[in-house]
Amino acid sequence: MNNSSKGDSYSNIGNMKEPMHHNRRVRYAGVLVDAARVYFSISDLKDVVDFIAKLGFNLLHLRLTDDQSFMLKFDSYPELAVPSVPGGSVYSVKEMKHLVEFATERRVFIMPELNIPGHAGGWSGIPGLIVNCPKYFCEEAWGIPLNHQNAGLMSILETLLGELKAIFPSSPFIHLGGDEMKLKNAVS
Repeated sequence: MNNSSKGDSYSNIGNMKEPMHHNRRVRYAGVLVDAARVYFSISDLKDVVDFIAKLGFNLLHLRLTDDQSFMLKFDSYPELAVPSVPGGSVYSVKEMKHLVEFATERRVFIMPELNIPGHAGGWSGIPGLIVNCPKYFCEEAWGIPLNHQNAGLMSILETLLGELKAIFPSSPFIHLGGDEMKLKNAVS
């Protein structure tokens, strides 16, 4: 294919005045923003959404939790909210709903990510929700798992996932992480 042809998907990269037209085999294409490690203002996230839309992409994968933080202040469990840096900010439900509305107008959906069962150190706002293995925390300090022996865990997860679904109604997916889980550390 001639790269200078009018229909070439790379022809608009320089000026970004028009969306690129992709002849892709996948239904979704997009960008991951790791807001769990670095706080991005809603304004910054809107800029990302605009850029994704200009590229002709339709997905913003928004990581909201990790071992270091829990960046969304849920109405049901506000005590889980932990900023990525001391004194930093977290997102409110209202802010996220506004961002979803903004993205939807641009035909971009936001796929939220809550890291479970590993990388759950940010879930420490509820006592007993993550495993209590001090040696593991000191040696590894990543991949901290949820405590599956906590009797209230499933109810909490069901509530949070229900609320997440209501916050991000246009998203066909919720990403649950699932990576770097060391099963030997999953039992308290």
